[in-house]
Amino acid sequence: MASEWFEGSHIPQDLITGVVVTLIGLLILFAIKPKLQIDPKIWEPSEEEKKNKGGYGVHVINKSRVAVIEIEARLFKVNDKTSPPTREPICLKTPELFRLRSKWAPKSNRPTSHLPPNEFRFLIKDGPATPVLTSYEFLLFQVNSKHGFTNFSRVAIQRWYRNANGNLMTWDGKGDPWATPANN
Repeated sequence: MASEWFEGSHIPQDLITGVVVTLIGLLILFAIKPKLQIDPKIWEPSEEEKKNKGGYGVHVINKSRVAVIEIEARLFKVNDKTSPPTREPICLKTPELFRLRSKWAPKSNRPTSHLPPNEFRFLIKDGPATPVLTSYEFLLFQVNSKHGFTNFSRVAIQRWYRNANGNLMTWDGKGDPWATPANN
C-alpha cells in the first residue's frame, strides 16, 4: 500500500527542497580540490647551494586556502621517440611531504628554509646538473596531493623540453614541440 504522501500529484515541498539542497552541497564539496602550482622554470641553485644542498629543483606552490596533505612528487625523463614512450625515473631528495601549508598560513618560515610556508622545492638528488635531454626527450614532473579537508586528490603535471637553442621550455603535452614551422 503506497503512502498518501508519495502519490504523483502530491509530493511534499520539504522533500524536494532537501534533495535539491543536498545535491548543491555535494556539488560544492566535490569542487573543492587541491590547487598546486608548479613553477614553469626549473630552479637553478647558486654556487654555494650546489655545494650544500645539491642540484636543480622544481618549485611547487600551494595556492589553496587549506593545507594540502600527502604530497608525492615524481620526476621522469621521457623518450617520446620510442613506441611506446619510455620513462626513466629521476631521484628527488625529498619525494614525499606530509603537509604543505596554505597560502593564508602564518608567515613563520620553516627553520631550514627561506621559502614561505606554502612553497617547497623538490631537489634533484644526484648531482648539481640538470638532466641531459636529447631530441624527442622531455622531463615530466607529477605532483599528487590531497586536500586537507575533503581528502580529494589531484595531480599537477609540468613538462619541459629543450628547444633548438638548448633552452628548457614548458610544454602542455599537445602537438609536437620539436616540429619546425616547415614541418607543420
